[in-house]
Amino acid sequence: MSSIFKRKSSVNFFKNDCQLMSIDSVVDAAMWAPSSRNRQPWRIIAVRNGSEKFNKIINASSESNQAWLENTCVIMTFCTLEIEDMNVNKVFLDVGLAAQNAMLMATEKGISTHPYGGWKEEPIKNALSIPEKSKIVLLLALGYEGDPSDLSTDLYDKHTKVRERNPKESHFAWDEWGEYF
Repeated sequence: MSSIFKRKSSVNFFKNDCQLMSIDSVVDAAMWAPSSRNRQPWRIIAVRNGSEKFNKIINASSESNQAWLENTCVIMTFCTLEIEDMNVNKVFLDVGLAAQNAMLMATEKGISTHPYGGWKEEPIKNALSIPEKSKIVLLLALGYEGDPSDLSTDLYDKHTKVRERNPKESHFAWDEWGEYF
């Protein structure tokens, strides 16, 4: 089965020796994402669990994300370059494609991921020395699969929830706006 269909946003992480986690292939996959005019506007900052910066990212993340983030090994922050002179839509698209490539490679390597968007931007920018004119597009947590029995009831329910997608016709049509859109 392709990593596209295996990938899911995990809330079940096992905090083990995160220093051993190699993310080189994950970063390489991100770097080979499609990019408008080959500008490659993504900047990726990875922070390992156990550091002061990691704790600052956790504290700046939404409370619902904090519940599962503590056992992740790495949080990757996907940022833009300064975007005042570039087409913002293309920049955010490119960064999103880079993150998707990273998630697919991580899945292929047996690393669980969870992209998330709930954070306070300024504390993370300050912790990671991200320039003011750059934007954080998303955060990506990476780690190894944990034991589901160690999860709280709420996280266990999220972890075991059946992964579903809407019917294709809810999102796709030929030639014009679809009847079920």
